[in-house]
Amino acid sequence: MEEILKAYMKEKSTQKKVRRTASCPDEATLSLYLNGVLSRSEEQVIEGHIADCHFCLENLRTAYLGDELYRERNLPDSAKGLINKAKRIAKLATTNKRAKKNLYLFGTVLSFALSFLFPRYFVQFLVAALILGLKWVFESENARTLIMVLSSLRRNPKEKDEGVSDKIKHRF
Repeated sequence: MEEILKAYMKEKSTQKKVRRTASCPDEATLSLYLNGVLSRSEEQVIEGHIADCHFCLENLRTAYLGDELYRERNLPDSAKGLINKAKRIAKLATTNKRAKKNLYLFGTVLSFALSFLFPRYFVQFLVAALILGLKWVFESENARTLIMVLSSLRRNPKEKDEGVSDKIKHRF
């Protein structure tokens, strides 16, 4: 849909030799105008600009038509292949993260077990198990969140609440 809109805007702008100018508001501002969120004075500024700028007028017209189609639930369906590809990409990203975390856990357990099977390399395998175990722990979301919270508490000592810091440390 986005590609169609871009092609349409490009075609329209080349037909009339209409180009975006430095005074044109960005798409976010036009969207706020379209949704009626801007103040009356801001709306008047946008309306004054739109009266003279065919590029922004076409942008608003296209956004309005897209919004109407969305509200009427009359948007064209996306291609099944595109939807399936997006699902595969999303699934692949989460699967890779999970597999990476599980790989560290597997390495930890394997190194720990090998430390007893090969007594000659006990210390080396134990150190490897410790390093992989720490990597597994610190890759988790909870550990990263805890680190961010504690580091933010250290940066702002004036705003630091001792009770919160102690509760967090005690909980983990």
